[in-house]
Amino acid sequence: MSQDRLLVENKMAKESSRLGFFIIIILIAGAVWIILSGGSGKISPGEDIEYSIDSRDYLVYVPEGYDEDKETPVVLALHGAGSNKEGFQSTSKLADKADEEGFILVFPDGTGEKILGVLLATWNAGVCCESETDDVLFISQVLDKVEQDYNVNTDKIYVTGHSNGAQMSYRLACELSDRISAIAPYGAVNNFDYLPNCNPTKSIPTIHIQSSEDPCVPYEGGTCGGCIAEIFGAEPTLWPCESTPNYIEQWKAINAGADVQLITITGGHMWPQGTYGDTCEGKNTTFCNKYREVVGPINQDVNINKLIWNFFESH
Repeated sequence: MSQDRLLVENKMAKESSRLGFFIIIILIAGAVWIILSGGSGKISPGEDIEYSIDSRDYLVYVPEGYDEDKETPVVLALHGAGSNKEGFQSTSKLADKADEEGFILVFPDGTGEKILGVLLATWNAGVCCESETDDVLFISQVLDKVEQDYNVNTDKIYVTGHSNGAQMSYRLACELSDRISAIAPYGAVNNFDYLPNCNPTKSIPTIHIQSSEDPCVPYEGGTCGGCIAEIFGAEPTLWPCESTPNYIEQWKAINAGADVQLITITGGHMWPQGTYGDTCEGKNTTFCNKYREVVGPINQDVNINKLIWNFFESH
């Protein structure tokens, strides 16, 4: 082998080694950035990504057509008891509306136990699911991170929630009113006796949607809770609850001057025009049959996502 050829091959080997070194450095830097940021960064519109704050997770769905140079509204979507962020994303179909209207969706997780790898979570909302967990602080931290990562219109941060998530919507309106523009609870009432810090610093526009046939939250009041326990054959946690109209009148008194609307529909406890979730939609198992029996039929007449967004957009 000639000396010139040896020199060329040695030079090529050194260049290859140097290139490999730089690639490794770039990969390490990227991994460190991901760890420090709590997620894997901004994503392409039409996709979602999972983030983490102190071992608690949330999903961000960025709509089709998202423009990072334009301030964008945010909708926090809170799951019900025994569900999680992926579950509510599936049952609510809110991502379709986000694409249509151009708002960022945030699905946080409550806290709870994992069974067969699936998180069954709740919110410390007051009357339901009390714990030592400070969910108001967690949601505030989530908003901090979302505002850091995306171009958010901080005057248009909205909250919707189903069941226990609806109760948490009220707690956020009480205790995080400086950051919330409007709420849209569905399928539950809270109890202000369990919310001693309910002192909104401003009026919070509210559209409350409730089925008069909800088997889990009696429209005329009485005893609430127990649905999830019945599905799993567990000991129920029950609590007294006001009739929905009376509760709304109480909220109007606390939330003075706000646009507060009660929309009464028919159907069961599930999200209108939604699904029974990936676990049970279209499946004929003993568990799924019990689940559908307990929560009742899904209202197919009310486009709740359109109803909610129209209200949000007007505030």
